[in-house]
Amino acid sequence: MAPTKKCVENEKSTFDKFDNLKVRLNALTGFAEKKIETISVPAAKSTFESILDLSRDCTSAYEIWLEVANSISLSDDKISEVKKDFNNVCIVTDQILIELNAIIGIKDQAEAKDVKAPSTRTPKVELRQFDKGNTRLWFDHLEIVFRTKNIDAEEQRFAALLKFLDETTSSMLTSITRSEAKNQYTEARRLLIKEFSMSKYDRVKSYLHEMAPMADERLTHFAARVDVLFEDITINDVRKFCLLRHAPAPVRLQLAGNRFDDLDVHDLLQEADTLTQRANQDMQ
Repeated sequence: MAPTKKCVENEKSTFDKFDNLKVRLNALTGFAEKKIETISVPAAKSTFESILDLSRDCTSAYEIWLEVANSISLSDDKISEVKKDFNNVCIVTDQILIELNAIIGIKDQAEAKDVKAPSTRTPKVELRQFDKGNTRLWFDHLEIVFRTKNIDAEEQRFAALLKFLDETTSSMLTSITRSEAKNQYTEARRLLIKEFSMSKYDRVKSYLHEMAPMADERLTHFAARVDVLFEDITINDVRKFCLLRHAPAPVRLQLAGNRFDDLDVHDLLQEADTLTQRANQDMQ
């Protein structure tokens, strides 16, 4: 059934409210971005609070519009377009809030200790973009850069990390950004490593069966390149892999994730036998 005229007008009204708030938020974050290198602490506090309040209003208006849009079956293309636009605004807002909060926090800590205030500017961090294929090693390299630049504060580390992430990866950290927790970088590092790291089963499989030296590559260089695959791998993990690979493919797929990590050899094999038996019974 086509939406009524009143419903269509309601959608337009809620969208206009959201759009107006978004325009104001873009303007305020753009202003803060231009001033971030020279902004004073009082101005940083005031700007931080204004952006935070406006972002909450904008989020609330977006959620109201989205509910109305879904109720009148607005086209998926239109909803997707607005969602993408809203996510982009959120990413910029989160980054500005983190940088402002870092300026406020470092200054306040220095004043509390009654020492000369250190620079509130995060030193420039140079590194290749976030590597989803080798997440642990990439974070190891990032933390080496942090140490050489004397970047110890969680807020500064988190702000630097966000600059290396693409739009999709950044959106995974929205809940961490909005939480204003004191360990944002640590939590983001844990989440990204968990999301993009290979399972133990896949790492053992890759190490034993898939990796090979490149043409003219020395074995010492090859060993250093693949050593990250064997991080925290034990002899029991190798035993589990060597035995589990003989199980039927659906059973391997089911047990190659967290169950592979959590169970010892005996329990893993018992569960594999049980799943294989059930699969055989279902086929009869």
